[in-house]
Amino acid sequence: VGSGSSAIKGLRRFGSDFWASGRAMGTRRGLLALFLSLLLLLGSPLASRMGSSSTVHIQHAEPAMTLSLEELTRIKIFAEARPSVVFVSGLQGGATGWVFDGDNHVVTSLRAVEGEPHGSIRVRFADHTMAPARIVGVDRGSDLAVLEVRRDPGIGESARPLRRGTSADLCVGQDIYAVGDSGGLDHTLSRGIVCGLGQSFVLRGDHPVQGAIHVDAAIHDGNSGGPLLNSRGEVIAMSVAAAQQPGGLTGVGVAVPIDSVTVRVQSILKHGHVRRPALGVFLGPNGLAEQLGVRTGGVVVVEVPPGSARDAGARMGDVVVAVDGKPVSCLDDVVSALDLHEPGESARLTVLRPVDRKAADELRPNVRRTEVDLVIFLEASNT
Repeated sequence: VGSGSSAIKGLRRFGSDFWASGRAMGTRRGLLALFLSLLLLLGSPLASRMGSSSTVHIQHAEPAMTLSLEELTRIKIFAEARPSVVFVSGLQGGATGWVFDGDNHVVTSLRAVEGEPHGSIRVRFADHTMAPARIVGVDRGSDLAVLEVRRDPGIGESARPLRRGTSADLCVGQDIYAVGDSGGLDHTLSRGIVCGLGQSFVLRGDHPVQGAIHVDAAIHDGNSGGPLLNSRGEVIAMSVAAAQQPGGLTGVGVAVPIDSVTVRVQSILKHGHVRRPALGVFLGPNGLAEQLGVRTGGVVVVEVPPGSARDAGARMGDVVVAVDGKPVSCLDDVVSALDLHEPGESARLTVLRPVDRKAADELRPNVRRTEVDLVIFLEASNT
């Protein structure tokens, strides 16, 4: 289709010429010429509208891809987290890491860097730039290592510290997202749910991970050390690749709660290693509280050596039923609660104490007890 204005001029000129020739040919032919000329001339506005564009474009409608709100949420979580998730490599392999703070500290799996010679560790960012890193400190019990990245200007410029949530209010059944960078596959996203909470699990060494989170998202060597996110994109745990399935379960991964990770990382940054707190008392085995007639369970204090716990008023025969207001029923619960503290801090214990002091010293069962609150200054553990 040509120019619209030239087409209109042509129509008008043709109509005028047709009218002039009609007049010269007589009445009947003149009337016919008049009629046709009017049609052509009156049709010019329509032609103007039709020819207002110099080119006619014919568009073919293509089906638009529609994403659900759930899909859009996953895409957003991944897109926001990706720049802060890195690949940590050495001579022996690699694992995922993530930016912990604004001081170039990266958290990753210990197995990715353990035994690596000095100067061999590299961190690759999402923009494929790389920087050397050194180990600040490690925690074997949680398979955790803290690195300091020597990042020059222009390296990993889009990397920002990931927002940390809390693992204290996690619920079984809630959605979680494991983000990883396995090197060869670039960044990956695995979705799952929280399958279990509050269970201890020995990853390596003899110190168990207290309050471990069990998930059904795919966790493997590639995304081990990476962040586990909630639906708000906050870090609620660190993924770890377990050497064996917890409790003999299949298809279940393990993650260290972010509250524990934060305390351990901060201890490493402050002291160079993890300092664990101690109550300063000796606790009896699981089940002893029930044998003494405490139906709700708890942990029995069987000895109180000189120290902060004795100074705070702890006694033999006390049954610890809560730490910092959170109920405890076994030794693992107590250790989990203490893992959220550093030495030098205080913990509030709720104990059930026998009214009869002699009965307490002899650990007599089925005696009358009263509730007592103790605030104990936490000492440094020797283990």
